[in-house]
Amino acid sequence: MPHRSLRTALSLRLPIIQGPMTGADTPALAAAVSAAGGFGILDHVAPDIAAYAIERAGYRVTVALMLVFLLAVVERRSVIMSALLAAAMALGSFYLINDVLRVPLPVGAWGF
Repeated sequence: MPHRSLRTALSLRLPIIQGPMTGADTPALAAAVSAAGGFGILDHVAPDIAAYAIERAGYRVTVALMLVFLLAVVERRSVIMSALLAAAMALGSFYLINDVLRVPLPVGAWGF
């Protein structure tokens, strides 16, 4: 397997990863770093949104939607491939954590 750098894997023009800075980072800063070709990070917004979504929609739906967004919108991959990969990752990780490791994960109002 050929060696891929993190820069190549994330499709970054510049080898810059903005470290999360609690209270000091803003969406504008993360967007500016990303627009310049680096990897912008928000450390407190995404976990809050994810926690809220997992409580309401359940683990599998939340993980699948977030992965579709990251792959299709951020990484600009095909929507169909993004949806297939997201579904496989959401279902596979749910099975591993919930069934194999027996750590209960939230199930949404729709039962999945």
